[in-house]
Amino acid sequence: MVPGWPPRSGIGRLVAGSEVFSPYRVEVFSVCGIAGFWQRKGGSIGPEALRAMGRRIVHRGPDDQGHLLLTETATSSQEIVFDEEIPSFEGRVEVGLAHRRLSILDLDRRSRQPMGRDGIWMTYNGEVYNFRELRDELESKGEVFHTTG
Repeated sequence: MVPGWPPRSGIGRLVAGSEVFSPYRVEVFSVCGIAGFWQRKGGSIGPEALRAMGRRIVHRGPDDQGHLLLTETATSSQEIVFDEEIPSFEGRVEVGLAHRRLSILDLDRRSRQPMGRDGIWMTYNGEVYNFRELRDELESKGEVFHTTG
């Protein structure tokens, strides 16, 4: 059983600014989770910490996971994507992103996050409800998509 899943209902408090509305019916859903770090030169956070961060939020996305490490050496940089097993690499980790996914739409493995193209990487939480319209518009401008969603 994944903690936080299935969704729970209950009576809670809604806080809006300085006002508290209580009791208020709340629905608690576990949705995708994101964790990560950026470290300046001299930092010592490594890939094991990133993997641990991802494991810590498994209840936020029980269906899938992805990790990204951006590393740098004196002469080059690397983009390393992995699931659970940390691949070997050289250099110092500068950026780490972990994503846990609750898969609802576009279950294709090519839709895994973090996702990147041409050296630009992203991960996000949420659902784009008008993705079909946005996709049509972008395709009409020459963009190429690699997934169905």
